[in-house]
Amino acid sequence: MEYILQWNKHYKKRIMSVFVRSRFLKTKINFLLISFLTMILQLHVNISLCYLLTFHPYVDFFIQIIITIIIGFYTNLFLNFVLLFEDRIYSIPRYFINNYSEERYRIWKRNFIFIISTYFIVIILYHKLDKFEIILQVIQTITSFLILDEIQAPKNVNKIKTKITFDPITKCTTYSKIYERGDLKIKQE
Repeated sequence: MEYILQWNKHYKKRIMSVFVRSRFLKTKINFLLISFLTMILQLHVNISLCYLLTFHPYVDFFIQIIITIIIGFYTNLFLNFVLLFEDRIYSIPRYFINNYSEERYRIWKRNFIFIISTYFIVIILYHKLDKFEIILQVIQTITSFLILDEIQAPKNVNKIKTKITFDPITKCTTYSKIYERGDLKIKQE
């Protein structure tokens, strides 16, 4: 009985190892990483523009919402820019998956936490935050999100047969995923 349990655990580990190292999972992780990098790029451009266009606190509230909405319309431009580096981005999850070990995981985790913490410390050194600013930023984010969601949402869900591939507002395609030999490609229509 003990032999069967050990064999079963070994078999599960082996199946999980094969799945984790599969091209399918690497491609899915690559797509998530590309989406994450696109959001980070948008966020930094948004913050930079909002920082440059400051006039008066009450006027800034509305200007920053408008800037966020305008940048939200051009998500595909940011995505296309990030896709220029798709091969390099794909090498990141491939490296981590192929070279995974307990010791490397601890090193990677420590380095990642160190880099993120250092980044936040540098940001906080240059910009002092108070409670009012944080509350204001949260309200602006919620307002921008609700406006963008309402504008970009399809008007009649019953008429949609499959998935939306063309956004009439931005005149750009939305994510149309095509898997060719396991690689993620964004179809431009």
